[in-house]
Amino acid sequence: PLVWQVLVEPSSSASLGAGLWRSLIVAGWVSLISVLIGCPTGVIAGTYDFPARRLFLGVLAVPLLIPSFLWAIGLSTLRMQLGFGSDSILSGLSGSVIAFSSLAIPLVVYASFVSARGLSQGQVDSAY
Repeated sequence: PLVWQVLVEPSSSASLGAGLWRSLIVAGWVSLISVLIGCPTGVIAGTYDFPARRLFLGVLAVPLLIPSFLWAIGLSTLRMQLGFGSDSILSGLSGSVIAFSSLAIPLVVYASFVSARGLSQGQVDSAY
């Protein structure tokens, strides 16, 4: 319905259209970053047995237990504590991407970890 309103009445919903466009940009960047970091990390965790793998996977679940608005509040507080201005990398579009990526990366890691654990030994051998 919001997209339809923006398309039908662009002049009356200009700010709505800009907000919708910005949300799509944030979603795109978060998806790209999450896949680029999460897939290799999950595959490595699923195929190799390294010393702290169980601890790593347990600690990776912590961001999923914290509500997303607390990540945004924490990032804003960190920005103020570091003395960065309101146009720094920790605010605006990049700050939103950082806050949401910290929640999306563990999901991709777990999904690729489970997928890699489901590979048979023959499939792993043929990949190498």
